[in-house]
Amino acid sequence: MFANIPDRDDRYVVWLDIDNTLYSASSNISHTMGKLIHAYFVAMGWSDEEASELHHKYYTEYGLALRGLVRHHQVDPLDFDRKCDGALPLESMIKPDPALRQLLQDIDRSKARVWALTNAYRSHAQRVLSILGVEDQIEGLVYCDYSMPNFACKPEPEFFQNVFRKYSHSLGPEALEYLEDVIERHDIPDDEVEGAIEFFAKEYNRQDDAQMKVSVQILQRVYDAFQGGEGKSHGENDFLDPDEHLKFINAHDMPLWNWSNEKGTFERVSVALTMSGSADSRTSAMRNRLNIIKQTVLRNDHFSPSTLPSRDRDHLLTLRSTKQLLGRAGDRFLLFGMLSHNKEGKLRLEDEEGSVDLDFSQLDQPSEGLFTEGCFALVEGDYTEDETLVVIAIGHPPCESRDSARQVFGHIDFLGVGTATLQEDAQLASRMQTDVPELRFFVLSDLWLDNPETFIGLRKMLDNCVENSFIPKVIVLCGNFSSRGIAQGNAAEIRRYQDNFDILADLIASYPVITRYTHFVLVPGPLDLTITSILPRKPLMSSFVSRMKSRIPKIHFATNPCRIKFCDQEIVIFREDLMARMLRNLVGVKPDVTNDDLKRYVRVLYVVSCYL
Repeated sequence: MFANIPDRDDRYVVWLDIDNTLYSASSNISHTMGKLIHAYFVAMGWSDEEASELHHKYYTEYGLALRGLVRHHQVDPLDFDRKCDGALPLESMIKPDPALRQLLQDIDRSKARVWALTNAYRSHAQRVLSILGVEDQIEGLVYCDYSMPNFACKPEPEFFQNVFRKYSHSLGPEALEYLEDVIERHDIPDDEVEGAIEFFAKEYNRQDDAQMKVSVQILQRVYDAFQGGEGKSHGENDFLDPDEHLKFINAHDMPLWNWSNEKGTFERVSVALTMSGSADSRTSAMRNRLNIIKQTVLRNDHFSPSTLPSRDRDHLLTLRSTKQLLGRAGDRFLLFGMLSHNKEGKLRLEDEEGSVDLDFSQLDQPSEGLFTEGCFALVEGDYTEDETLVVIAIGHPPCESRDSARQVFGHIDFLGVGTATLQEDAQLASRMQTDVPELRFFVLSDLWLDNPETFIGLRKMLDNCVENSFIPKVIVLCGNFSSRGIAQGNAAEIRRYQDNFDILADLIASYPVITRYTHFVLVPGPLDLTITSILPRKPLMSSFVSRMKSRIPKIHFATNPCRIKFCDQEIVIFREDLMARMLRNLVGVKPDVTNDDLKRYVRVLYVVSCYL
């Protein structure tokens, strides 16, 4: 079944019925389920004949036997689910289906979404999808919500109406809890709840800053308008809890977004993340990064013309592609692409439409910055008869301020923790500075736990915090947590490595005034023991930090890199020897640069190339 997605998404929806469709009817799941339902009727006191008759009657009249039991016999739907659906031995009846998974992967997600539906409860659907090995291929799930008093089932219109509302907006736990509180506070009758929520949704859509993920603050504004006031989501005298606005995001938890040249915006990609992707996925990742940087360049004032007539139009820069070089020897071009080497080891510039070899013989020196293989650069030069670009200038693409980027893409939830408008973030940050001016973050790196001086210095720092009543909100502890690498298979060194974390746990736990308030974030370094050394690195292995988990309540084991979001700030924590990586792949840099210049160049390269 196909259906158009209204308003927010113009892709089609592919509907897949889970039961007897995603798996074969020969598995006898339906037959076994019928037996369990019959046994449930019998357990309620009916004879086999009465149970069969009543089962058939309720199924015919209500679409589900359970609905008849709930309506006429006040049966608890969740109890029914546990004893019937939950009792199905699914693991022995179905198995992973690679062919089904491949079929779902072949669906073009730029044109269609894949949703699954079932007449059972959510837990049954999740079990089936998990066993089949396709849970990550399903973008949406529709089920009979047994927790609702008057749950609907297919093929009733209400069953699908609920789905289409979800397409317009995504309700997170906070927004859902807020709406439930409003319904309960005003004692709205069951038959009027749907109309009330529908009215909320319509008014929400009229807000200029309405987001796809429903914002509780905007809902509060809508509610205040209903009440004839313009109250704020937080009263002036309400307590402002910093923890509510503090988020720790691991790299693997962030949603994946790709740039769409056709739509001129980002599209969310629903694929299972793996440490080692296919060759196609790696090519796609580089193409996606090129497109992201390119659209940033084209928004720059030097490339984007004003909407008003101006003499400056004559001085605007124009980007060309490598395809536009053909047959135009002797002309000068400005290109954007990735620096790489051809088969002969000669530098070239690649873009989506091809590549061109570069001749640096006429270039005195590059502009400021480090130029490495794989970095993206703006290259200006003259195209020659031998299909080579004689470079006269090379530089990094211009940066874009975060505020400018948010004005364009502020509605997109890149971190997966919800979005807020620029105005909301600014108001919250201003109030946070007023209400909690002493809030601080500490960041420590190379915390060598195998060096006794480290614990002495750490204890001195924590003592000063307590004595001066200067307790930080966040303490980030970055590796390496050992002054040298741990030899693989060396049991004694691994044991000492774990013991050092236990000592660290005891030290931190000895400051209860700090552990009650402060969040501790541990980020592994290049030499630390993690599941894999591939970036982004997984968090520290749980076997080494089990004592820290049990003794420190607000502790977070992060990936490397990771992010911290606090109000309108987004902080990237990345522990890596970037300078060595850059210099190892260096193809060009200005002569006579200082160490400070190199450090600045590394920071600039990582920002303009969208590595993080």
